[in-house]
Amino acid sequence: MLDTQSNWLTTYLIEVKGSKPDVSRYQLSMFWMGLTLGRIFFSLPFVHVHNRIGNTILLSLLCGVLLALWKVKSAPAHWALAAFAGFFAGPNTPSILSIASTHIPPDLRAMVLSTIIGLSLLGSTLGPLLFGISINKAIRLDDLPLVTIALAGLCAFAFWAIPPKDKAC
Repeated sequence: MLDTQSNWLTTYLIEVKGSKPDVSRYQLSMFWMGLTLGRIFFSLPFVHVHNRIGNTILLSLLCGVLLALWKVKSAPAHWALAAFAGFFAGPNTPSILSIASTHIPPDLRAMVLSTIIGLSLLGSTLGPLLFGISINKAIRLDDLPLVTIALAGLCAFAFWAIPPKDKAC
């Protein structure tokens, strides 16, 4: 999800939203700044929030920001929306690893976490590649926010598919 969004964001902003190439790269850096700040900011409050509820809230906010990015035509708004998209998407990866490490029995933890990281790297490679292949065939570049929203929905489904801690261990 993050790599598809970040790898295609500059092209999306140039071709769909009309940003200049140099400006779109700075807008991408706003996405990464938001991602970093989101990981820092949400690491403390989310200790007190249930994993599933917190991740669902963050992914819902991310979807709202992506819908705004899809609809809004204002160049200054694209700067802020890119930052907020990163801000709400940032805690996603640490949350997945946190949920998996607390819900998996200790004897399976190393194998499961290695599998999750391996599949994540595979998705990080294939996601942007498949999006690029499918542009102008099945979807358009205009649909990047919708594709990211669909991927966020899959993440939310994965969060809720993990059994509760008392049933997992």
